Amino acid sequence: MRQLLTFFSSKKTRPHAVALVCFIGFFALFFVRQINLVTADLGRHIVNGREILSGINHSEVFSTNYYSYSHPDAPFINHHWFYGVIVYSVYQVVGFTGLSLFNLVIATLAFGLILSWTYKKHGLWPTLLSGLLSIPLITTRTDVRPETLSLLGVALYFVVLDQFVHKKLSVSWLWILLLTTQLIWQNTHLFFVLGLFEVFIFWISAIINKKRLEIIQLGLLGIVSALVTLINPNGVNGALMPFRIFSSYGYEVYENQPLLFLLQRFPTPTLMYELLFAGIGLVGILSFAWFCKKKTTSFFYLTTFFIVLGIATFKVIRLESFWGLLGIPFSAALLALWQPQATRFIETIQKRPLVLMFASTALFGVVLLMIWAGIFLPFSRLLGLGLIPKSTTSVDFIKEEQLSGPIFNNYDIGGFLIFYLFPAEKVFVDNRPEAYPVDFFEEEYRAPQNKQEPWKQLDKKYHFNLIVFNRLDYTPWGQAFLVARIQDPEWAPIFVDDQVIIFLKNTDRNVSEIERLRLPAEMFGIRK
Repeated sequence: MRQLLTFFSSKKTRPHAVALVCFIGFFALFFVRQINLVTADLGRHIVNGREILSGINHSEVFSTNYYSYSHPDAPFINHHWFYGVIVYSVYQVVGFTGLSLFNLVIATLAFGLILSWTYKKHGLWPTLLSGLLSIPLITTRTDVRPETLSLLGVALYFVVLDQFVHKKLSVSWLWILLLTTQLIWQNTHLFFVLGLFEVFIFWISAIINKKRLEIIQLGLLGIVSALVTLINPNGVNGALMPFRIFSSYGYEVYENQPLLFLLQRFPTPTLMYELLFAGIGLVGILSFAWFCKKKTTSFFYLTTFFIVLGIATFKVIRLESFWGLLGIPFSAALLALWQPQATRFIETIQKRPLVLMFASTALFGVVLLMIWAGIFLPFSRLLGLGLIPKSTTSVDFIKEEQLSGPIFNNYDIGGFLIFYLFPAEKVFVDNRPEAYPVDFFEEEYRAPQNKQEPWKQLDKKYHFNLIVFNRLDYTPWGQAFLVARIQDPEWAPIFVDDQVIIFLKNTDRNVSEIERLRLPAEMFGIRK
């Protein structure tokens, strides 16, 4: 605390402190995002916390597909149960606005930890520039989700381990901080394995640098941390879940796809920027090898984190925010390495007006390109806190009209329905692929949406009464299903808003509701 006060009060460092605080505040604006609960899994996390803290059937929440009627007995390892307890507790006190702020604070703490470490190592300008370079990656996933806590875990592990190897943190504090974090992290999000990975890389670095005491201390810490992962409701199965989860995935999720695969189908500025970021990293690795005749202590783990997380991001895009976060100290080290050459270059071009004009024009062009791409600016249509306006009109309609299931719903909307309708209604599916049999998604989810006969067989099996569908589901099967149901006389559209459409089964039981609520065919481009 004394060092912090000195940093802000000193005339020499005060401008730097103000610049860093303003930059961290700028980063925080990217997380000032309204929650789209219709497609988020936050609703299910909150209900997880409610069910666990209520003590009613909490064992089922930990190990079964508790919220679905289609496969209620399917085994499920609830690897994020404690996150549910956290967000439910926050929600009870300060609602969805508080959850937005909670997510913002956690992300900003992670960013601030890495930024402060980088500033102490490399100074102001390398820190600000490296932070700016990484922002498009870190801010790709700004939703209220367990991953944000994993960002903080990764940042904390990195800073604590680095402080330890540079003799600025005692071994007792190392153990207290990291084992406490590991215990919480293990029960919050699958990416707790990244913490174990960080310990392992620092241990390898100690071996390379022949630091015998650190080899023993970090080796023991790694072993004990691995044992701590067993402290979860599912024991060994919970600890091994990060390595097994994809073996039970029957549904292709966007964030689990390879970067190049997505780039071919969705050539967004962010995805294209990630290729540029990888190129910058390659130049950085070569620069380190060229300039550093004697490798520094941090050389190994900075480059290893950047390379491994970069490769992992190319394999699974959801790791991009972690790549960006640990890319800050790497790229700052690179910029600091180039700083003398950059200073000499600036001094040279100042003496040459034509070159100075060309360089200024190029820099202005880069700034315009950054503004045009939008990935360096925090402004968004979802800018704000709490829920997006009118996002609950569909479930309010269901409750007001006292409509009941069984409900057929699509993948993305499951968590939303769980939050508002459970336990009165269970869902057909939700966005946990690992909670359903692998063949379920092909035989009972995609095929019935694509073709009429499988749909009839599925309807006969479950006797659906309601269809509640996120109409912004742009999968080929989702769009085909909506078109087919609009034209299907057995189903009547009775509600539609910006995100959700609801159909009611055309049966004797529902005649009066359909006569009163049916939407005109003209709304959907169908002429009578």
